[in-house]
Amino acid sequence: MIAVLISLVSMARMVEEDRSEIGTLEALGFSNPAIALKYVLFSLSATLVGGIIGMIIGLNLIPNLIWNIYTTLFAIPKFIVLFQPIYCLTGLAIALICICGGALIAVYRELIYTPSILMRPKAPKAGKRILLEHVPAIWNRFSFSNKIVMRNLFRYKTRAIVTILGIAGCTALILAGFGLKDSITDIVNYQYGNVFKYDKLVSLKANTDDKTLLNVLSENDQVAHTANLSMATKKVSSHGKAYDVTVVVPDDTKTFKQIISLNDINRDKQAVSLNGNQAIVSQKLAKLLKVKEKDTITFKDSRDEIHEVKVGKIVENYIQNYVYLPKATSQAILGEYETNVIAIKLKNKLSAQADQKFDASLMNNQSVASVINSKTTVTMINDTMTSLNLVVLILIVSSAILAFVVMYNLATINISERKREIATLKVLGFYDQETDAYITKENTIFTIVGIILGLVSGVYLCHFIISTCETDTLMFVRHVNTISFVFATALTVSFTLIVNVMTHFSLKKIDMIDALKNIGHL
Repeated sequence: MIAVLISLVSMARMVEEDRSEIGTLEALGFSNPAIALKYVLFSLSATLVGGIIGMIIGLNLIPNLIWNIYTTLFAIPKFIVLFQPIYCLTGLAIALICICGGALIAVYRELIYTPSILMRPKAPKAGKRILLEHVPAIWNRFSFSNKIVMRNLFRYKTRAIVTILGIAGCTALILAGFGLKDSITDIVNYQYGNVFKYDKLVSLKANTDDKTLLNVLSENDQVAHTANLSMATKKVSSHGKAYDVTVVVPDDTKTFKQIISLNDINRDKQAVSLNGNQAIVSQKLAKLLKVKEKDTITFKDSRDEIHEVKVGKIVENYIQNYVYLPKATSQAILGEYETNVIAIKLKNKLSAQADQKFDASLMNNQSVASVINSKTTVTMINDTMTSLNLVVLILIVSSAILAFVVMYNLATINISERKREIATLKVLGFYDQETDAYITKENTIFTIVGIILGLVSGVYLCHFIISTCETDTLMFVRHVNTISFVFATALTVSFTLIVNVMTHFSLKKIDMIDALKNIGHL
């Protein structure tokens, strides 16, 4: 949308620069369609060439780059990129309609005038009093040059709106990229910091006595807490939707609190207890099933009999979906309770060698089927998230390039359409620094307004993207870190400074005599 908007403005500016040529062609007897055809063909060829290059990059370079990122994690035998004609042609059609249509409208907007009017320089927009001038307490404090800048901001409304929208859109995209990175990387820290407190999850063999293992763990100085759990995958349904969910039933709620924190998302994540005859549901599952507190969810037991349980609380969770049931409630609907998992929380973090030794000692126990190490799980998920960060980096870099192109293009158009005005200032004795300030102050104000709008809209854009790319078993953290706002702002400001430097050299090159000629040099 931003690219099309800037292209549209560029085509409109091109038509305005050829105003005297259009008038000459019309005076020589060329028809309006023949004159318009030149600009339609130009915009058509530029859009088609740009569209084809975009398709090549979009279908080859970017997918291959992402593919190489994922090959570090997954063994995928063959990479296939399919040509998607609907996506490509739809995007190209939108660009053609907007850009070619914009060029056509711009031409016919000039062709309504007679050749004699078109061959004269277009009169500059008349200045007029602005609302701020009616506030003397503020207006009188401005210097002469600042008063001119403020009037020009409202004098060229179209350019101001386009510039602000362009900067706001690019800033929003950059912030959305950083926000996605924050949302993706933080889920591991939140899941294994705020929710899961255990370090080991030990699965027991069927029909084995867990007392021997518990005695061994109780004598181990490295173990702080243990909790007996029953964990099983059950189909849970509500409102016509069903999902396979891990149902967790603790043997003792007191030890369970030391292992897993149940934080109520509706009450500022206050810790809640697992008691009564109600189920506690993880937040992603509640969203999928469209249930709230005091609604009911349905379980199927081993005999395919249906049981309804009321939802007590909805708790914080980011990876996988869980339902927590009190022991008595579980026995009533799922049958006899049996411990099949023991969760272990250590007193201190172990070194890699000591951690492996601890896991090996557990596996030597005859009751143990497997050991899940939280540290290994976190490392594996972090590796996956790191790859996703590289994908997000593509979005950030692309947005940054677009932001620079937008700002440079608009600055160039601004100088081009105001050459006579700038040349007049130079003739009147304005120094180079004063002439620079005449233009750069406007760019700075547009940038500040654009950044503010972009940061606000970027947060909503980030949340929208997250809501669309989440899987059924993931709940991304919906927040944007403060440092991301700083990075997004710094990038946009840096582009503004670069463009201002480039603008300085463009302004110095303006030939005052040539720019002030009457015809053909607007």
